[in-house]
Amino acid sequence: TFFLFLHTYQVHGPYSPPVNYRALFLDVPGREPPGFRDAALAYDQEARYTDDHVGPFLTKLADLGLSKRTIVIILSDHGEEFGEHGGMGHGRSLHQEVLRVPLVISAPGLLTPTQVTAPVSLLDVAPTVLDLLGLEATAGHRGLSLLASARAAASGSAVDPAASARPIFGEVDR
Repeated sequence: TFFLFLHTYQVHGPYSPPVNYRALFLDVPGREPPGFRDAALAYDQEARYTDDHVGPFLTKLADLGLSKRTIVIILSDHGEEFGEHGGMGHGRSLHQEVLRVPLVISAPGLLTPTQVTAPVSLLDVAPTVLDLLGLEATAGHRGLSLLASARAAASGSAVDPAASARPIFGEVDR
């Protein structure tokens, strides 16, 4: 039994992708306003570099015989704004570019692959992991387990309307 938390600051400013990634996406027209395109391009190149390390990591888990009994969660703590609303970075606004982030949970034997379309929060990650392990979340935790919604979605059952209608809060701490 082990717990591994792997966090990278690779896709954080200042954006400086490895040299062999700097030619990627040059042919893709940017949607950002002038003055923000170079930073957005470097961000995309950094994200691709990071993505390219996920596969080998998962392959190593398989090589070690751990992939069928390991919960893997891939997420981002925030997105970035590149001039879409006049700002740059994160922590200054609550626009979708900053708030909407990937959340992928793989739990072989515990969770069937599916897509949950209801709004969720990063606060839901800890209660979901505890639920997958058969443990109760700590009292007063603000997040909810996503397990029931994921299982309902995977089976084609109706998802609890209360779970999909709950408010999700974001805040800016200045």
